[in-house]
Amino acid sequence: MDELLHIADTSENAFQEGILGFNELLCAFSDALEAHPRLRAAVFDGCDEWRRLLQHKLVPQLSGDGCLVVAVAGGTNTGKSTIFNLLLGERRSAACSTAAATCAPVLATSVFRHESALHGSMLPEFAAVALDAPEDATRYEMPEETLWVTASSVLPDSLALLDTPDVDSIEKRNWSVADHIRAAGDVIVAVLTPEKYKDARVVDFFRQAHASGRLVVPVMNKANPNENFAAPRAQLAEFIRDAALENATCFALSFDYDVEHTMRHEIHALDEDISLADYLRGLDVAAIKRSVYRDTLEYVLFESAQFLERIGSLHQRLAAIAPSYRKRAYTLASVYNPQPGEEMGKLLHDQIRAQRSRVVRGIARVNDTALRGLQPMATFVKKRVLGMPVVQKMSDAERMALLREHQQHHIERIANDFASVLLESVRDMEPVVGGLMRAGVDELDIGMAVDRTVASVLGDSMELSDAFKEHVMRTISNWWRENPAQRRFLIELDALMVFAPTAIAMPVAVFSAGIGAPELLALAGPMAGEFMARIMENKFADQWVGLLQPWQQEQRDQLAESLHDCLTTPALSAVSDAEAIFEQGYIEKLRSYWELCQTGFQES
Repeated sequence: MDELLHIADTSENAFQEGILGFNELLCAFSDALEAHPRLRAAVFDGCDEWRRLLQHKLVPQLSGDGCLVVAVAGGTNTGKSTIFNLLLGERRSAACSTAAATCAPVLATSVFRHESALHGSMLPEFAAVALDAPEDATRYEMPEETLWVTASSVLPDSLALLDTPDVDSIEKRNWSVADHIRAAGDVIVAVLTPEKYKDARVVDFFRQAHASGRLVVPVMNKANPNENFAAPRAQLAEFIRDAALENATCFALSFDYDVEHTMRHEIHALDEDISLADYLRGLDVAAIKRSVYRDTLEYVLFESAQFLERIGSLHQRLAAIAPSYRKRAYTLASVYNPQPGEEMGKLLHDQIRAQRSRVVRGIARVNDTALRGLQPMATFVKKRVLGMPVVQKMSDAERMALLREHQQHHIERIANDFASVLLESVRDMEPVVGGLMRAGVDELDIGMAVDRTVASVLGDSMELSDAFKEHVMRTISNWWRENPAQRRFLIELDALMVFAPTAIAMPVAVFSAGIGAPELLALAGPMAGEFMARIMENKFADQWVGLLQPWQQEQRDQLAESLHDCLTTPALSAVSDAEAIFEQGYIEKLRSYWELCQTGFQES
């Protein structure tokens, strides 16, 4: 049978590489998704049929084995084992007219193929065990993958016969067996009865078998022979229509109580002078195998193409989730309006004072020191001598704490709003992605995540980045260089204030809200440096908004990234893990193998 399938030549070729590679990689992909059972179930939803055909029909037949597997299948109590035994001419499988007997399939082969069947080469999806007695097949305690194997001298080497459990069994263990049988069989003998020919699960089983390339041969058991089998003919015609069969050769076996014991009955075709046994022996094995293989391959290629398209779309949806939440984080963070703390004021004053001459800077430092020493005296004069109320100024630390508290509350509101977005969006998501994300959201401690967000943005102090400090320095330096007239005025005023404190007695009096000029003359010199800095700040007032924008944007960006790191990342942990599996290139490699299979199919 080496010429059976030139597309399945045992030599190393592109087609064989495609089939074997696709199957191997598909199994590896399934194993990789094992940690996410719900995702794996969704990925492979609806794939059982074509995957079984790939694993148990296409891959095994690459060996070029020319044995035709004929599976005798049907619903409960339709007489499958009886038909099986009649085809062999002896009782090899337990048959009972009142109850479902067969718990595991029974494979009958020729004597020549018996040994290889016992070693699992014929039906590798089952665990082969030698059949010693027909009743072995009724042993319910055996594993569900058990396959009883027996040899028959009436079977040619090109034919193997398979008795099967009920395809409509209420026993869950028989469901996967029925699916494996549909995949393994080249020819399916559909055993029907007047009570079972319209059963939905039975009809659906044979419809799928035919659609996936199997040759289905209908047999009406317990048939009424009156009027040349008129009733069975009508019932079979209805079954053929419902199962979408084409040009099926139909057979019938009349009802007989002794049929299970005599083994002398033949199953005749309704419109041809041939028995079912002779019909099966006369099948062109090579043609059937070629047709079944080609139809199976066409079916697998079509279904797997839909699978690849679907998981490609799923991968895109998984990959789009994190960026979409990052975008939402930036949108929410855009309303954050951070205000600089003491470090910002210090930076501005340092930059202003840096423009002074060396002499003026030296005197200003002396004045600043004196100012700090004279402040208690000024407070005493104001309170005890002038009898004026003294408003206790807030310390730098207190001002910083209030500013930090205000910004902390703002960040907390934004973080809680973002957490609400995460929770609400999970409810609206598709089941697959939503199920993955729900696992992360359920484990998320929102309170802790919000605290981490605040700490990440504010830190121990609201520090200014080196980039922003350089920006401020450039801005002030440019202003100083581009405004020579105002610069000269400020330098002269600065020098005047430092060297002639009386020149600022009146401004200081106004600035200090009521302290008289005579009392302040002694304090005017030490205050000159601070007063000059405030003049400089006023000159820059029209640029403060623009000056702060880069730093404020830095803070907003840091808040958005903190929202993503502290809330989105843990919420999307399962999604990220799943996406990482897809990112390993499974889809691209599967497509490559699929194209090799498609090319081999088209050239066959």
